[in-house]
Order: sequence, then C-alpha cells, then structure tokens
Amino acid sequence: MKTNFQMRPSLMWIVSNFSTYSMLSRWSTYGKTACPYCMEDTDAFQLSFEGKSTWFDYHRHFLLRYSNERKNKSSFHRDRIVLDKPPANKSGEYILHKTEALGVMEVTELGSNAINNEVSKTNGWRK
Repeated sequence: MKTNFQMRPSLMWIVSNFSTYSMLSRWSTYGKTACPYCMEDTDAFQLSFEGKSTWFDYHRHFLLRYSNERKNKSSFHRDRIVLDKPPANKSGEYILHKTEALGVMEVTELGSNAINNEVSKTNGWRK
C-alpha cells in the first residue's frame, strides 16, 4: 500500500532456560531466594548431602488446595504436608519500591559490579 505506519512491537513471552530468565529479569536464580515468584517469601532449605539450596518442595503451595501432592509425606520433604496459600502476586510498584530501597546500582555506573554482588547475597536482585 506504500503508506507509513507506526509499529509498536512488544515481547509477549519467551522460551528459555532458567539462567536466561535471570539475565532478562535481573533476578538471581541461585541460592535460597532463587524463585522469582516467591522472592523473599521463600521456604527454601539445603539438601543434606550436597549443601545446595532447593525450593521446589515449597512450590506445592501453588497446587490446588485439596491436591493429594500437598499431603504427600514421602515423595517430597520428609514428613511434611503443605496447607498454606501461595505467596501473593507482587505488583510492579511493589518490586520497584523494593529495588529502589536496596541501593542496587545501574550496570553502567563505576563500581556497580562489586556493590551489586554484595546486595545480591542477601536478596535476589542482581542489577
């Protein structure tokens, strides 16, 4: 038609691995606060032999309330049933307020690597 128009592209979804998710969201996907949905409301624990943090057991909160897997004591964390509700969804305003209060620096600022690494040890934000 040979006419001009304004295009407004948007990223609707991506299919990637968890480490790429970390790069795109700026949320660290390692350690106890690795889950981007639970964030600081996590119930992660360390595996006894490897010492690695795991939080997959906590995700039984996201199953249907009367699901049999919530009451399964043998396939998950031993002798534990999960009856609590999942953590509330966090709004963009909440996340913005939390990140501003942390003192995380922009990647382009001098010394940001060292400061952001220290901040990311106590919470999940990397950048």
